[in-house]
Amino acid sequence: MILMVTNLSSAIILTEVELNPEGSDSGNEWVEIYSSEDFNLNGTYLKNKDEKKYNLTGIFRGYLVIQFESQWLDNSNESVYLFDSEGLIDETDIFQDSDNDNFAWSLCRGNWEFISSTKGAENNCTIEQNNQSEQNSTQEDLPENNTGQEEPPTEEPEEQTINEENQNTEIEFQTIQQIQDKNNEKIVLNPPKKQDANNHSYETKQENFRLLVSYAFSLLCVMIIIFISFRKL
Repeated sequence: MILMVTNLSSAIILTEVELNPEGSDSGNEWVEIYSSEDFNLNGTYLKNKDEKKYNLTGIFRGYLVIQFESQWLDNSNESVYLFDSEGLIDETDIFQDSDNDNFAWSLCRGNWEFISSTKGAENNCTIEQNNQSEQNSTQEDLPENNTGQEEPPTEEPEEQTINEENQNTEIEFQTIQQIQDKNNEKIVLNPPKKQDANNHSYETKQENFRLLVSYAFSLLCVMIIIFISFRKL
Protein backbone atom coordinates (compact mmCIF):
# COMPACT_ATOMS: atom_id res chain seq x y z
CA MET A 1 0.00 0.00 0.00
CA ILE A 2 1.31 3.42 -0.95
CA LEU A 3 0.57 6.25 1.49
CA MET A 4 -0.15 9.51 -0.30
CA VAL A 5 0.84 12.55 1.77
CA THR A 6 0.06 16.09 0.66
CA ASN A 7 1.61 19.40 1.58
CA LEU A 8 -0.97 21.58 -0.17
CA SER A 9 -1.74 24.51 2.11
CA SER A 10 -5.39 24.51 1.03
CA ALA A 11 -5.81 21.08 2.64
CA ILE A 12 -5.35 22.35 6.22
CA ILE A 13 -7.33 24.94 8.20
CA LEU A 14 -7.69 26.28 11.75
CA THR A 15 -10.99 25.07 13.24
CA GLU A 16 -11.08 25.78 17.00
CA VAL A 17 -9.21 27.87 19.61
CA GLU A 18 -9.47 27.67 23.42
CA LEU A 19 -8.05 30.87 24.96
CA ASN A 20 -9.36 30.57 28.50
CA PRO A 21 -10.07 26.97 29.56
CA GLU A 22 -11.48 25.84 32.89
CA GLY A 23 -8.86 26.01 35.64
CA SER A 24 -5.34 27.18 34.91
CA ASP A 25 -4.50 28.51 31.46
CA SER A 26 -0.96 27.15 31.62
CA GLY A 27 -0.85 23.70 29.99
CA ASN A 28 -4.57 23.73 29.11
CA GLU A 29 -4.79 26.15 26.17
CA TRP A 30 -5.06 24.52 22.76
CA VAL A 31 -5.60 25.07 19.03
CA GLU A 32 -7.34 22.64 16.70
CA ILE A 33 -6.55 22.17 12.99
CA TYR A 34 -8.22 20.00 10.36
CA SER A 35 -7.25 18.28 7.10
CA SER A 36 -9.51 16.07 5.00
CA GLU A 37 -6.48 14.03 3.83
CA ASP A 38 -3.08 13.01 5.13
CA PHE A 39 -1.00 16.13 5.67
CA ASN A 40 2.71 16.47 6.44
CA LEU A 41 3.21 19.17 9.09
CA ASN A 42 6.98 19.38 8.72
CA GLY A 43 7.88 23.00 8.01
CA THR A 44 4.57 24.38 9.35
CA TYR A 45 4.17 26.43 12.51
CA LEU A 46 1.71 28.54 14.52
CA LYS A 47 2.06 32.19 15.53
CA ASN A 48 0.06 34.24 18.01
CA LYS A 49 -0.62 37.97 18.19
CA ASP A 50 2.65 38.48 20.11
CA GLU A 51 4.65 36.83 17.28
CA LYS A 52 5.42 33.75 19.40
CA LYS A 53 6.19 30.77 17.16
CA TYR A 54 5.20 27.12 17.76
CA ASN A 55 6.63 24.51 15.34
CA LEU A 56 4.52 21.57 14.12
CA THR A 57 5.74 18.14 12.99
CA GLY A 58 4.34 14.79 11.94
CA ILE A 59 1.62 13.58 9.62
CA PHE A 60 -2.08 13.73 10.50
CA ARG A 61 -5.53 13.39 8.99
CA GLY A 62 -8.84 14.73 10.34
CA TYR A 63 -8.78 16.81 13.55
CA LEU A 64 -5.53 17.49 15.41
CA VAL A 65 -5.30 19.33 18.75
CA ILE A 66 -2.10 21.23 19.56
CA GLN A 67 -1.98 21.71 23.33
CA PHE A 68 0.62 24.13 24.68
CA GLU A 69 2.85 23.22 27.61
CA SER A 70 2.65 26.76 29.06
CA GLN A 71 0.44 29.80 28.62
CA TRP A 72 0.70 30.73 24.95
CA LEU A 73 -2.55 32.61 24.24
CA ASP A 74 -3.91 35.85 25.71
CA ASN A 75 -7.53 36.11 26.86
CA SER A 76 -8.13 39.31 24.86
CA ASN A 77 -7.09 40.76 21.52
CA GLU A 78 -5.67 37.41 20.43
CA SER A 79 -5.32 35.85 16.99
CA VAL A 80 -3.73 32.62 15.70
CA TYR A 81 -1.86 32.26 12.39
CA LEU A 82 -0.82 29.09 10.53
CA PHE A 83 2.28 29.28 8.31
CA ASP A 84 4.38 27.00 6.15
CA SER A 85 7.66 27.61 4.33
CA GLU A 86 5.82 29.49 1.58
CA GLY A 87 3.88 31.85 3.86
CA LEU A 88 0.52 32.27 5.57
CA ILE A 89 -1.90 29.33 5.23
CA ASP A 90 -4.77 30.38 7.50
CA GLU A 91 -5.64 32.84 10.29
CA THR A 92 -8.41 33.47 12.81
CA ASP A 93 -10.36 36.56 13.79
CA ILE A 94 -9.35 38.60 16.84
CA PHE A 95 -10.72 36.79 19.92
CA GLN A 96 -11.84 37.73 23.45
CA ASP A 97 -12.56 35.18 26.22
CA SER A 98 -12.90 36.35 29.84
CA ASP A 99 -14.69 33.26 31.23
CA ASN A 100 -13.04 30.11 32.55
CA ASP A 101 -15.40 27.60 30.95
CA ASN A 102 -15.69 24.98 28.22
CA PHE A 103 -16.62 27.46 25.52
CA ALA A 104 -14.19 27.98 22.66
CA TRP A 105 -14.01 29.91 19.41
CA SER A 106 -15.19 27.51 16.69
CA LEU A 107 -15.26 27.81 12.91
CA CYS A 108 -18.85 27.44 11.68
CA ARG A 109 -19.70 27.86 8.00
CA GLY A 110 -16.77 30.22 7.48
CA ASN A 111 -17.48 32.34 10.58
CA TRP A 112 -15.99 32.14 14.07
CA GLU A 113 -18.57 31.57 16.84
CA PHE A 114 -18.15 31.30 20.61
CA ILE A 115 -19.87 27.99 21.44
CA SER A 116 -19.33 24.80 23.46
CA SER A 117 -15.99 23.29 22.57
CA THR A 118 -15.62 19.93 20.80
CA LYS A 119 -11.93 19.32 21.33
CA GLY A 120 -10.57 16.95 18.65
CA ALA A 121 -13.97 16.49 16.97
CA GLU A 122 -16.33 18.19 14.56
CA ASN A 123 -17.65 21.52 15.84
CA ASN A 124 -21.21 21.45 17.17
CA CYS A 125 -22.41 24.30 14.95
CA THR A 126 -25.45 22.31 13.76
CA ILE A 127 -26.44 21.36 17.31
CA GLU A 128 -26.22 24.97 18.50
CA GLN A 129 -28.21 26.14 15.49
CA ASN A 130 -30.92 23.49 16.01
CA ASN A 131 -31.24 24.37 19.71
CA GLN A 132 -31.66 28.02 18.84
CA SER A 133 -34.26 27.17 16.19
CA GLU A 134 -36.19 25.00 18.68
CA GLN A 135 -36.17 27.82 21.23
CA ASN A 136 -37.45 30.29 18.65
CA SER A 137 -40.13 27.82 17.54
CA THR A 138 -41.22 27.24 21.15
CA GLN A 139 -41.48 30.97 21.79
CA GLU A 140 -43.57 31.44 18.65
CA ASP A 141 -45.96 28.59 19.57
CA LEU A 142 -46.24 29.54 23.26
CA PRO A 143 -49.02 32.17 22.96
CA GLU A 144 -51.20 29.81 20.89
CA ASN A 145 -50.75 26.92 23.35
CA ASN A 146 -51.59 29.10 26.34
CA THR A 147 -54.75 30.60 24.95
CA GLY A 148 -56.01 27.78 22.76
CA GLN A 149 -57.98 30.38 20.80
CA GLU A 150 -57.19 32.73 18.02
CA GLU A 151 -57.09 36.36 18.98
CA PRO A 152 -60.04 38.30 17.56
CA PRO A 153 -59.10 40.88 14.99
CA THR A 154 -58.81 44.32 16.41
CA GLU A 155 -61.13 47.04 15.14
CA GLU A 156 -59.17 49.99 16.46
CA PRO A 157 -57.95 51.09 13.00
CA GLU A 158 -61.58 51.24 11.70
CA GLU A 159 -62.73 53.24 14.74
CA GLN A 160 -59.84 55.60 14.30
CA THR A 161 -60.77 56.07 10.63
CA ILE A 162 -64.41 56.83 11.55
CA ASN A 163 -63.31 59.37 14.18
CA GLU A 164 -61.03 61.06 11.67
CA GLU A 165 -63.89 61.26 9.13
CA ASN A 166 -66.21 62.79 11.76
CA GLN A 167 -63.57 65.36 12.67
CA ASN A 168 -63.10 66.26 9.01
CA THR A 169 -66.90 66.62 8.58
CA GLU A 170 -67.11 68.95 11.61
CA ILE A 171 -64.28 71.06 10.24
CA GLU A 172 -65.99 71.34 6.84
CA PHE A 173 -69.33 72.32 8.50
CA GLN A 174 -67.61 74.99 10.60
CA THR A 175 -65.92 76.35 7.48
CA ILE A 176 -69.26 76.53 5.59
CA GLN A 177 -70.93 78.23 8.58
CA GLN A 178 -68.17 80.82 8.75
CA ILE A 179 -68.57 81.55 5.04
CA GLN A 180 -72.37 81.98 5.44
CA ASP A 181 -71.92 84.29 8.42
CA LYS A 182 -69.55 86.42 6.42
CA ASN A 183 -72.00 86.57 3.50
CA ASN A 184 -74.84 87.66 5.85
CA GLU A 185 -72.85 90.56 7.22
CA LYS A 186 -74.15 93.99 6.06
CA ILE A 187 -71.69 96.33 4.48
CA VAL A 188 -72.42 99.99 5.35
CA LEU A 189 -70.98 102.53 2.96
CA ASN A 190 -70.12 105.97 4.31
CA PRO A 191 -71.54 105.48 7.82
CA PRO A 192 -72.68 108.72 9.56
CA LYS A 193 -69.95 110.38 11.41
CA LYS A 194 -70.20 111.35 15.02
CA GLN A 195 -69.25 114.89 14.13
CA ASP A 196 -72.39 115.28 11.94
CA ALA A 197 -74.58 114.28 14.89
CA ASN A 198 -72.89 116.86 17.07
CA ASN A 199 -73.41 119.59 14.45
CA HIS A 200 -77.10 118.71 14.16
CA SER A 201 -77.52 118.99 17.94
CA TYR A 202 -75.75 122.35 17.93
CA GLU A 203 -78.02 123.70 15.16
CA THR A 204 -81.12 122.54 17.02
CA LYS A 205 -80.04 124.42 20.14
CA GLN A 206 -79.49 127.57 18.11
CA GLU A 207 -82.97 127.34 16.57
CA ASN A 208 -84.56 126.88 19.99
CA PHE A 209 -82.68 129.89 21.33
CA ARG A 210 -83.81 132.05 18.43
CA LEU A 211 -87.38 130.94 18.95
CA LEU A 212 -87.21 131.74 22.66
CA VAL A 213 -85.79 135.19 21.94
CA SER A 214 -88.58 135.80 19.44
CA TYR A 215 -91.25 134.83 21.97
CA ALA A 216 -89.66 137.02 24.66
CA PHE A 217 -89.47 139.98 22.27
CA SER A 218 -93.12 139.52 21.27
CA LEU A 219 -94.17 139.32 24.92
CA LEU A 220 -92.18 142.46 25.70
CA CYS A 221 -93.86 144.31 22.85
CA VAL A 222 -97.33 143.30 24.10
CA MET A 223 -96.49 144.49 27.61
CA ILE A 224 -95.24 147.84 26.28
CA ILE A 225 -98.45 148.31 24.31
CA ILE A 226 -100.58 147.51 27.36
CA PHE A 227 -98.54 149.92 29.47
CA ILE A 228 -98.96 152.75 26.97
CA SER A 229 -102.67 152.09 26.80
CA PHE A 230 -103.03 152.42 30.56
CA ARG A 231 -101.08 155.73 30.49
CA LYS A 232 -103.49 157.23 28.02
CA LEU A 233 -106.44 156.35 30.19
